[in-house]
Amino acid sequence: HYRSTKYVVHNWPSTREFEAFTGYPYGNDVGHFGTLFDQIHATVALLVGLGNPSDKLIRQVLIVSPAIWAALTLIPVYLLTKELTQDKNTALLSTFLLALLPGAFFSYSTVGFYDHHVAEVFFMSLAVYAFYKVVKTASNDVIVLEVLKPRDIDNLDSWIRQLVFAVVALSCYVLVWPPGVVLVGIFSVGVLTYAIVASYTDEITEPT
Repeated sequence: HYRSTKYVVHNWPSTREFEAFTGYPYGNDVGHFGTLFDQIHATVALLVGLGNPSDKLIRQVLIVSPAIWAALTLIPVYLLTKELTQDKNTALLSTFLLALLPGAFFSYSTVGFYDHHVAEVFFMSLAVYAFYKVVKTASNDVIVLEVLKPRDIDNLDSWIRQLVFAVVALSCYVLVWPPGVVLVGIFSVGVLTYAIVASYTDEITEPT
């Protein structure tokens, strides 16, 4: 990631398409190196360095980034927990546990651990929260095909904004970690499961 970020700094906004140091002696495709993750950090380094950051400045930006990503992750986790439980104290407890409990997230978010893992968790949490809001709004407003066709588009402004935000969050997650596309499958299985369970009740499944 360090080499990929340096490449983006010198060739912004282009990323590397080939990794010469992996798969010796033939090299390899970049895989999840040279993604949006590296572009974000290269852009920050360019802004902080006023367009010409030194190698030392680039390293300083990359060193502190894991802790910053971890702090940002607390926001969607708090919002999602608050939405699910309707309780601020439970939401605060969830962020407290995420921040302090030992484990992979804690280890990967320490200063100096410059890898994409914590950014993954941030964008995944953001995408899950955003799509939950989309489904919740669709269910509360009973947005179904029969109502959607004649309805004025202005009445759907709020829901459309939520939907666009959710798609952007999911796209960022996949662009940071391409295998994250599996989240689309998880969402699909969740919707299918909900539809099957709800079919035995009086709930309307079409909004979901």
